[in-house]
Amino acid sequence: MAYNRVGMLRFLRVRNFALIDQLELHFQNGFSLLSGETGAGKSLIVDSLGLLVGAKASTEMVRSGEARAIVEAIFDIDVNAELDEFGLDADNNEVIVRREISADGRNRVFINNQPSTVAVLKGLAPFLLDIHGQHEQQTLLDPFHQLTLIDRFADAVDLSHKVKTLDAALRLTQTELKVLMDEHARKVERLDLLRFQHDEIQKAAPSAGEIDHARERLQVLSHAGKLERSSSGASVVI
Repeated sequence: MAYNRVGMLRFLRVRNFALIDQLELHFQNGFSLLSGETGAGKSLIVDSLGLLVGAKASTEMVRSGEARAIVEAIFDIDVNAELDEFGLDADNNEVIVRREISADGRNRVFINNQPSTVAVLKGLAPFLLDIHGQHEQQTLLDPFHQLTLIDRFADAVDLSHKVKTLDAALRLTQTELKVLMDEHARKVERLDLLRFQHDEIQKAAPSAGEIDHARERLQVLSHAGKLERSSSGASVVI
C-alpha cells in the first residue's frame, strides 16, 4: 500500500568531520551493526547522519586545519511526490543528500545534486532516517509525521496535497484582502482629515490674498528664530 514505504541507507561518505579524515561505508540488505569500544567514533557517525536530516551544524564540526566538512549519503526510497512538492527533481527512487559545512560558517545543502535548504532536509527526514537516542525525539511523537502516516494509511496522499495547495491559496488571499482593507482604511482616514480641514477653511472664510499674506508672515516668523539665536551669540566690538 502507499503508506508502506521503507527507505534504505545504501552509502555514506564522511570527510573532514570532527576527528574523521575520510570514511566510506557501503550498506547491504539486512541488519547492519556498527560496534566498537568507547571513543572509537560511533557517535561521530551518528552525528554525521544527523546533519543529513537537518541537525544544527557548527564550525567546530570541521576537522582542524581543513576548509570544510562534507557528509554525503545515498538512500533507496520513493519520495518523488515529496521532492516534487519541494521543487526538486527525482532520480529513479534514489535520493542523494550532501551537506557541506565550511570553517567560515557557510552551510550548503544539496539534494540529488540540486541546491536546497536545511528546512527541506527536515521535511524529508521522516522518510530517510529515524535516529533514536536517550534524549532524541522520535518521529512517532511528531504531529506532522502522525498526519503523514494517517494520509498514507487512508490512501489520501494526493488529496492531502490538494488540501495543502488550497490552504496555501486561501492564506495568500486572506493576506491580500487584509492589505486591501488596511489601504482602504487609510484612504478613509485621509478623506476624513481633508474634509475636516476643508470645513475649517470654509469657516475661517479667508479673504482674497489673505492666504498669501499668511504664508509670507509664516516665512518671516520662521526666520525670526534663526535671527534671534544668531544675534544673541554675537559680540559687540566698540
